[in-house]
Amino acid sequence: MAKGNLFLGVARGSVGDVTFYTKNGNQVSRVRRRSVKNPSTQAQLVQRAVLATIAKAYAAGSMIFDHSFEGVSTGEKSQARFMSRNLDLLRSYVEDDLRNNRGDGQCHAAVVARGGSFPVPNGYLVSEGSLLQDFFTLAQGEVSLLMPAPANDNQTIAQYCEANGLIDDDIFTVVCFGIEDTGWNEGALHQYDSVWPCSFKFLRFRVKTSAITSTTVAANALLTELFDIEGSGNVQTVASSGVDGFEQTVDDLFGFVVGKFGVIRSRENSGLRSTCRLGLGDPVKWGIISKYLYGNWDPSVNMIGQSPLILEGGSLNVGR
Repeated sequence: MAKGNLFLGVARGSVGDVTFYTKNGNQVSRVRRRSVKNPSTQAQLVQRAVLATIAKAYAAGSMIFDHSFEGVSTGEKSQARFMSRNLDLLRSYVEDDLRNNRGDGQCHAAVVARGGSFPVPNGYLVSEGSLLQDFFTLAQGEVSLLMPAPANDNQTIAQYCEANGLIDDDIFTVVCFGIEDTGWNEGALHQYDSVWPCSFKFLRFRVKTSAITSTTVAANALLTELFDIEGSGNVQTVASSGVDGFEQTVDDLFGFVVGKFGVIRSRENSGLRSTCRLGLGDPVKWGIISKYLYGNWDPSVNMIGQSPLILEGGSLNVGR
């Protein structure tokens, strides 16, 4: 900033790269700051698209994510933690896809334009804490959720809980971003008959107090004798499953043909949480995720050789 008087008198406004104005009756000048309303470098596009994507993901799952970070208060502070934890994570995925010029239907990330309406699946960090989640496991294959089988035919529900470290304060929340299963043509790689927009769903398994002392034989018990089950997934389908040999696909759980999902363990009274980063997606079906969101996907065309990335309204599209 510089002070002085112009020989023509007091000036206001900009000339070239210098802006003139008055302050405390003095003529003042400073270097003009030029704003760019729509920066379009690749790095800027990536940053803006990633921010929009994370914001949409949080909004879709806020009923879970606004209390899934241990030691962080609900609401605004949880949202800030979700945004900050996922910013570098998702940006690194996108930049890796761009560097490797992926086009085989497999991708680390799908991102949306700021004007897009739907969230997209990604490997978001959705919870963080000190609690260990080692009860439910995820299997690739059919993208399945599994839990331990009873140790033997005589093990009771109470003994099953003790053997697996379950207490009546345990809550397991299965969360998923996915695409509705409205038709998958098994005979054609990367080809769907139809798809619906991606959405967020969850199922919550709460260990029953009665299960801790139950003498019911676990191998003969229904899941509802171990858990109270609620959420936006297929509650009735899951509830009718048995404890023995429990295995549910992402389609069974949520009606999704493909998605990213994970399990958050929490304890209501202590406020403890486990760390969960969404994983598992069927790579055979994964490449269409951001294509269909903006009308850039034709279900009659085989998807091999097309990139899954759509950045900032399509202005940076690495599809070939």
